[in-house]
This record gives sequence, C-alpha cells and structure tokens, in this order.
Amino acid sequence: MVNAHRLNLVMNGVMRCCTEIRNTLGLLEELHTFMNGHRRHDVFQRSQNECRHRMQLKRVLTTRWNSTESAVETAMARYSEILTTLSELAESSLSDSETVTAAFGLRKRLKDIRVIISMEILKLVYTIIGPASRILQGTTIDMAAAVVVLEDCARQFNSLRQNADSTWKEIYDKSVSFASSHGVSTDFPFERRRAKKKMADELCEDEHLVGLNKFKTETLITVLDEANQQMFSRFKEQNLIFMRQLAIFTPKILLSDRTINTTDIEIICNQYGVDSCIVAAELSDFRKTYRLLSDGEDGFISKTMTRDCCDQTESGDAEDVDPGVARSSDDDNAEADSIAESDSKLNSATQWKNYAFMKPLRILSQLSGYPNLLMLYSIVACLAVSSTSAERALSKLKIIKNRLRSTLADDYLSALMIIASEKDLLRTLTDKEIILSVAMASPTLKSQLLY
Repeated sequence: MVNAHRLNLVMNGVMRCCTEIRNTLGLLEELHTFMNGHRRHDVFQRSQNECRHRMQLKRVLTTRWNSTESAVETAMARYSEILTTLSELAESSLSDSETVTAAFGLRKRLKDIRVIISMEILKLVYTIIGPASRILQGTTIDMAAAVVVLEDCARQFNSLRQNADSTWKEIYDKSVSFASSHGVSTDFPFERRRAKKKMADELCEDEHLVGLNKFKTETLITVLDEANQQMFSRFKEQNLIFMRQLAIFTPKILLSDRTINTTDIEIICNQYGVDSCIVAAELSDFRKTYRLLSDGEDGFISKTMTRDCCDQTESGDAEDVDPGVARSSDDDNAEADSIAESDSKLNSATQWKNYAFMKPLRILSQLSGYPNLLMLYSIVACLAVSSTSAERALSKLKIIKNRLRSTLADDYLSALMIIASEKDLLRTLTDKEIILSVAMASPTLKSQLLY
C-alpha cells in the first residue's frame, strides 16, 4: 500500500528509459556540481539581480522524490541566467583552465534543442506524477482518494500515448518558442543516414529515422510507453479493486446514501477470511448507529472530540486573573484571538480523523454485536496508504545525529526526532506553552522562567 513510493519508482523508470532523458538529467547534475563553488555561485546569484526571486540550482541525484522535478523547473526558469553565468565564467580572466573548459562545455550542451525538448517532456510527465505524488504523501489521504488519483494518472498517460502526434506537436512548439526567446538554434544536429547491408535476395529497404522523427520515436514515445507500462505493473487492477473496497469502510461512505451490496466487499472479505454476507449485514446496521452518533453538533463523537480539545486548550492557556481588576478592551481582543486560535486548533486536529478508519473503530470497540466488522476495521486501520512519514523520519536521523552531535541519550534523541518529523504538531504549540512545560521540569527552571 505504499503508493507514493511506487509512484516514485514509476518516475525513476521513466528517467532511465532513453538516452536523451539520461543525458539531460546528467547535464543538470553537472550544472549543480559546477555551481557549487563559492565564486561560481556568487556569479550566478548576481546574474539574478533583476529577477524577483533568486533561485538555486537543485540536485538531481538525491533520495528526495521531487528533486528531479525541482531541478528541471529551476533550470528552465533561470535558463538565461545560467547561460549568462557560464559565459562570464568562460570569458573571465580570473577563471582557471578547469573552470573555463567546464563552462564552455556546459554552455554548448545546454544550448542544444534536444536538451530543451527533453526538459519539456519531463515537465509534461511531472505535471501528472508530481501533484499525484504530493497528494499520496499527505496525512489526510484515504483509500478512496488514492484510487482516484492513481486511476487519473494512468488515464492521462494513456491519453497522451493515444494522441502522441498532437502531444509531440505541442511539446515541439513550446520548445521552439523557448529556444527562440533565449537565442538558441532550433536546428537539429546533422546526422548521417546509416545504410544497412541487404542480403542477396532482399528487395525492401528499412526506413531509417533521423532528426525530429527519430527524437519523437526514441524519446517521447519511449517515455510514454514506459510510463504506461510502469503504471500497469506497479498498480495492478486487482490492487485498485481491493483499495476501492477498502474505501467503503471510510467515514465518508458510512455517512453517505450509497447502497452497499455483498459483491462490493466480497474481495476484501475473502482476503481476511470472513463471510461477506455477515459483514454486509453488520455494516448496514452499523451505518445507522454511526450516523446517530455523529449527527451534527449534538452527536456523541462531536461532543467527545470538542470536549477533549477544549480541555487541552484551557489547561494550556489558563491564567490566574485577579477578579478585582477590570477587563480592558485589549483583554477582550486577546480573548477573542484565543478563541479563534482554539477553533483553528480544533479544526486542524480533527480534520484527518474524517478521512481515516479510527473514528468507526473507536465506536465499534465500545459496542457489541459487530465481531466481524470490528476485526476488519482493526486490520484496515493498520494498512498505510504511504510510507512517506516513516521514510522522512529515517532521513531526519542523519541530520539530527551528525558528527557534532554523536552522543545522544535515547530520550533526547527521541524528542529531537519527534520535533523534526512532526512539524505540523509542533506548529500547534505556542512559545508560552513550551516555556511553561520546560519551567515545570525543575524548581530551578521554574524560578528562572516564571517571574
């Protein structure tokens, strides 16, 4: 169920499928390495003085899933500035021989129309995979949304392949316009047509593709075919059907008017060895109970969640107020801001629960009469749509435990890992709450921080 990781593998397969794409990505990685020097980087930054925002070239060969997309977007957004920087470094008397040679080579390769077309092809692929990958990495993604996103990606790639001629024309027109605006020649390099030796009795001649037709066939068509093949192999139809049936157990479907039949949950019931007829009957009866418990503001779930969040807010923000002191308008404004902040915390804290299986599971654990449904919810609540959060935590470990901070106690390391990985939870805390929590750790801190 690690769909975001599989989608990243689809992108990795596309990046390795043809020579021109590999050559373009290798050029972008060489540009990043070349600009890493302090003087070279300073020249590149000065070339962006007239730009609204200064940008830095991004790496391609990293473990981050969107690194290649960022590298292509940055290179195309600052294409003129990169050429200006390379020209200045190549013609400067202060540059050493190695810098001059590398700058000349990179500028010549970057001013190739084939590189520009390859970047346009990558941008087209990223417009489909990029948003889908970011959605699948979200904390509020559910099974139903994951299925829709993946099917939409497959549909778009299939549509592009079926309309390859119009897709190629659009990409080529954009590339020619981009190249003309930056003073780059739109002519393809001359390529000699290679004659193939014919047998003694052979009469027909094989067609040899050169120029635009060869680039279209060996790059664009290859990329689209690879994307379709990767989507088919990574996300098989039986897996998508299984995910669609999992989506039936989400709160969104439970509160809807959709009719759920035995055939709608047959595959998932057979997977975990329960009778689909019994589960369908229990689910039909449980939906009525769930609607009553979560109906509007008077529902049991809404009351419980609101009370918990309000108690946490009051315990963290309570202050000792002298009843003899009159309240000022500033106090009223502060109270209004505090209420608005509490409402914002409540919404952010409960939003993800509307897309997960935890709310129905908590109710089922307190009810009797739904043993099969309770077992299914206990299983599906452990299934993850993406492994992004776990992989991010492992990536943070190398940043936190570095050579200057190599001896850490387990408690301190765990605390730093939580702060680095769960930034959304950290943003909900105010400076005042953090100071109060630290001050209560010891009498010495209390005397120093609370005054």
